[in-house]
Amino acid sequence: MIKVLRKKMLTLPEVEKLLREKAKNTELSSTEQLTLDYVSKVSKIKAEGAVKLFEKLLEFGVKEETAVQIINILPDNEEELRIILIPEGKFYSHEELRSMLELIEKIRKEYGKK
Repeated sequence: MIKVLRKKMLTLPEVEKLLREKAKNTELSSTEQLTLDYVSKVSKIKAEGAVKLFEKLLEFGVKEETAVQIINILPDNEEELRIILIPEGKFYSHEELRSMLELIEKIRKEYGKK
């Protein structure tokens, strides 16, 4: 039986990195392979960028769960970002949203997948 030591929310790029590392050492199960195929197609940035963006989003006071969704989606505009932020139950000013979007764009350019 597998014992869970801790739980941590992962972004899609982090899942992709973990599965790729595991695939180097062992054969992936069919579920793991399907998951790897999916996250490889939909993740837009590298895991390193996801971690960096996650930390920066937390500095804005965004909850971990919401930060993960922002990274998975990488919204392009204020409207998309505002929708993702609804569960926060907090009002974000135009300036805060612009700052987050500028950060997202910077990370996308620096860590975007080719």
